[in-house]
Amino acid sequence: MTLPIRPLPTPPTRRDPTSFYDRADNFVAALPAMTEDVNEAITAVNTAVGKASGSAEAAAKSAQQAEAGIKTLLERMPDSEAILKALTNNKTVLPPTLVSATACNAIAHGHYVLTADAATTVTGPAQAATGDVLWISAANMRSDNVFNGGGHKVMRLDEAMQLDMGGITYRFVYLDATRGWWIA
Repeated sequence: MTLPIRPLPTPPTRRDPTSFYDRADNFVAALPAMTEDVNEAITAVNTAVGKASGSAEAAAKSAQQAEAGIKTLLERMPDSEAILKALTNNKTVLPPTLVSATACNAIAHGHYVLTADAATTVTGPAQAATGDVLWISAANMRSDNVFNGGGHKVMRLDEAMQLDMGGITYRFVYLDATRGWWIA
């Protein structure tokens, strides 16, 4: 497409009778080329409008699908109370306990926040039932804290587990005697 549209020559005018016929001939001779330019421009504009319309329709459809997906997700997502009940098997969760010592005996459904400057060993409860949960937050940022299963396996192993990522909260769930405490 030739853009911009080619300009027309100087139009004829009665005020200049000596060049009137030459200007008229040149002006009329230029009209077919201008008509081609205008038609080409209209076609290009219509094509662009069609593409934009298709893009707008596709974007609107995509937005509707995203909105429907979010709505479905929100409808399926349980509220925080339901999540808490599921995590704790309808048992009470205890408030966090700050642990500044290097050893701590845990009870089920407790949350232990390790703050000691040295490595801390948390020992799980001697009596554990399927679904029991406990949390250990390594707020001391150490990578040598330890979780001891309290006579139960930890991740199917009969040994303590080093909590080697400081600054995170570990969530342990007691599954059964075969698997013991499991990070969940």
